[in-house]
Amino acid sequence: MTDSIIIGFEEGIKYLPFLLSVSILFRISHFPDLGVQGIYILGVASLHFFLHLGIPEIICLLFTLIIGGVGGVLTATFFIKFKLNSIICGILTSLITF
Repeated sequence: MTDSIIIGFEEGIKYLPFLLSVSILFRISHFPDLGVQGIYILGVASLHFFLHLGIPEIICLLFTLIIGGVGGVLTATFFIKFKLNSIICGILTSLITF
């Protein structure tokens, strides 16, 4: 029983950045961004890729943050330049990042 509680906390901590980013975007800026789901997976995949190449962890983290930022800029570009609905922008970003 206690092992399942510990595993639940571990899984919750893994998804905490995702939850915070979605809630902050929606509550503060009233922008329902579904692209965060794809960007989160893109960040994890890029971190694994750079770590597998043998790059130091701090540099891998910086690369991952930059790649995640590019995903956010992509969502903002769809929304601002092409005047698409925010939900459509998030869906397009999720599709592109997968």
